[in-house]
Amino acid sequence: MAKSIILRPSADVLLEHSVYPDASAPGYLQIRDEKCDEESTYIFLSVEGGDYATATSSFKMSASNIINKPSFVTNAIFVICPNYTDALKGKNNVTVSVFINGAKIVAWDEALVWGTTNTDVKDDFQPITKELTDVIFVINEYISSTGALPDVEISISSQVSGTANNEKSSDAPKTQKISQIYIELICEVEENIGIFDKINGTYKASSRVYKKTDNLWSEISDTEAKTILKNNDIRRK
Repeated sequence: MAKSIILRPSADVLLEHSVYPDASAPGYLQIRDEKCDEESTYIFLSVEGGDYATATSSFKMSASNIINKPSFVTNAIFVICPNYTDALKGKNNVTVSVFINGAKIVAWDEALVWGTTNTDVKDDFQPITKELTDVIFVINEYISSTGALPDVEISISSQVSGTANNEKSSDAPKTQKISQIYIELICEVEENIGIFDKINGTYKASSRVYKKTDNLWSEISDTEAKTILKNNDIRRK
């Protein structure tokens, strides 16, 4: 059965961005919302007009919802909700890197605005998504060997320039804000149907139940299985 595991920031590994509204608060708490809260909480990087600055922050990502053990991942999608103020007056870019068990698997640059037209401006916290096809194989290898998800880390590097590339420059500060990030893993999951077998003194959950009819075994629902559990024509897997 396909289900989603949502990985959200659970700890700061490195924090170079500023934090809003509480400057002393952990950065990960500002960007782990289930729904993007836009201006309420975010991490950010600001520069004065004519300046250039970068900031890199990394976050441990952990599952925010509990489901049964995944058997394999079919898709992985990264989502980020950014905002850029004082548009059309400078370069604004973010580089995102994904690390699995400490190794960088994929990285890409997202040009949020290059100060040319209004259509280029990401100033409304609309989500930007990226399919992490390179990550899926690595995660599935780890699940296959350990039965668990690997350690996942996201690194975000912001680059903001107050130097304009057109005539609409000003000395007003330029700010890149990030209000939310998460990874959605689409997984095939083994369901615990509430039926257990005692094997060598230990109870083991059954994920599938089969009924024998006319010498043929066919999978049946957990509801049907529970009603005929006392019979001898059930095979569990």
